Amino acid sequence: MAFKDLSEALTGFDFDNVVVFDTETTGTEPYLGDEVVSISICDAYGNDLFSSLIKPRKKKAWPEAE
Repeated sequence: MAFKDLSEALTGFDFDNVVVFDTETTGTEPYLGDEVVSISICDAYGNDLFSSLIKPRKKKAWPEAE
């Protein structure tokens, strides 16, 4: 069986059928009040499909996550 790229060999999906979701948060403990501050979606080639900042409601600063 011949694969087009490493993604297809590992997952069964070639790069043309892969999207990546990325989130940034104020920390790693949502039950203690950490929140999502951005979300992005890009294709396997690094092209930005969607990107948005999200205003945190509870925290004004998060030095431990910076």
